[in-house]
Amino acid sequence: MNTLETVKAIALEVIEEEPLGRDFVYQPHVVADGGPRCRYAVSTDGGPAKPDCIVGRVLAKLGVDPEIMVFTKSGDNTFSTGGAVYMIDDLVRTRKVDEFEEDALSFLSSLQYKQDDEATWGDAYDVASDF
Repeated sequence: MNTLETVKAIALEVIEEEPLGRDFVYQPHVVADGGPRCRYAVSTDGGPAKPDCIVGRVLAKLGVDPEIMVFTKSGDNTFSTGGAVYMIDDLVRTRKVDEFEEDALSFLSSLQYKQDDEATWGDAYDVASDF
């Protein structure tokens, strides 16, 4: 079971990694429908997938293979439609990651929302921690 404490600790670890840091502002990618979208993981030039947004990075540290979090060219992904909580529910249902406490899911959802609202990762973490 992924607890709130575990998820917060991993998120803080992600935020403090170089070269990102607390002042990092995530820039969403533009997808086929023309709108900006967070990407949990990306694969460029045929290389291996790497976690991209803050939730994707947290999930990767929890053992989720970044390859299953990559959007297709159309912007679709089996495990990333409808936001972080829906994606995580799909990952849990298909046994790609252990279950999450409800508070941990709320934290990740808030973290994602603030990141997508162009907050720094440090500010997103602080706001999500106060939910």
